[in-house]
Amino acid sequence: MNNKSYFSVGSAPQNDLHLTADGVQPFHLILLLDEHSEVFVSTVNAAASFTVDQKSHSTLLQLEPMNELSVGGQIIDWRRLFNLPTMSEVPQNEPSPTPPIKKKALNIQLLLIYSLVIALLLLLAFYI
Repeated sequence: MNNKSYFSVGSAPQNDLHLTADGVQPFHLILLLDEHSEVFVSTVNAAASFTVDQKSHSTLLQLEPMNELSVGGQIIDWRRLFNLPTMSEVPQNEPSPTPPIKKKALNIQLLLIYSLVIALLLLLAFYI
């Protein structure tokens, strides 16, 4: 298991992830895993940019589990770099079914409330 909390990405061989695609700077970007297992991506120099879900970015960005990161047209599997579960491994929370409404109990409650209101109105009418 890889315990590294950051990965450098670029065309220079000193990077943790060496990419040779067009447009990749020698030291292009860095991926950072914080103590809460949240992943952040940022460029290293001003000329660099990256794409998340088909949108170009050049500043610090927090990656969400469903985001797709690419540099120079190459997709980076950032979840696998940090040994995070992939989207197919993340359990999906299904909405819990709503319990059926008990119409009889509701009707009886309404009947009691209406009868109490009528009784109060009658008492008030004779009190005045």
